[in-house]
Amino acid sequence: MAQNSGIYTAQLDQMTATLLQMGELIGQALDFSESALEHHEEALRLQAKELDKRINALNDALEGQVIRLFTHAAPFASDLRFVIAILKASGSLERAGDLAKSTTKHMARLKVPFSDAVMVALRELVQINREMLHDVLESVRTRNAEQALAAWRKDDVADEACARVFNIIREEMGRDPAAAGQLADVLFAAKNFERMADYSADIAKMVIYVVTGERPHKDVLKNSA
Repeated sequence: MAQNSGIYTAQLDQMTATLLQMGELIGQALDFSESALEHHEEALRLQAKELDKRINALNDALEGQVIRLFTHAAPFASDLRFVIAILKASGSLERAGDLAKSTTKHMARLKVPFSDAVMVALRELVQINREMLHDVLESVRTRNAEQALAAWRKDDVADEACARVFNIIREEMGRDPAAAGQLADVLFAAKNFERMADYSADIAKMVIYVVTGERPHKDVLKNSA
């Protein structure tokens, strides 16, 4: 099947643009989640719900773009890796959006404020997620394996930040066992943020695969540090 190179390239660019738009909405979803940690407002839950619908719609749109590409053209080997990676990355972003929505929904319904130590630790996790999301989206935009590595490397930082939240929970439960219910909510938020970081790391690994043609192993993080 003959390929019109202009249309073919435009289709690939459109997929990238859709994925990047999804990523921008995930950034907004993170903002809602962070706001809900402190401002337990129903409006935040409703806004997060509407944002998640937009994320899901973009995921559906990207799947349609992939189908149209395969219908009208047979991607070259390197581009085939890219198309498959874009599709998987879209799924990762969609799931990250679900986690952000769930966190906002849960936090917005709370009535008791968190301690300062908890807020600082959770906000640190949110910031790590922002940095990872920024780096990985830029790596998608530019097909930059080094920037993807930078995003992937921060996944360990997110794990360490989540562990600090767990330590705070243990300390606060030791001082006030009656606060166990509220502290379970902290655990819920922390695990969701940690999982969102995992999804960014998954996308980073896909970018490295697209650029190098090889599936990366975690040893590459040590070798490139």
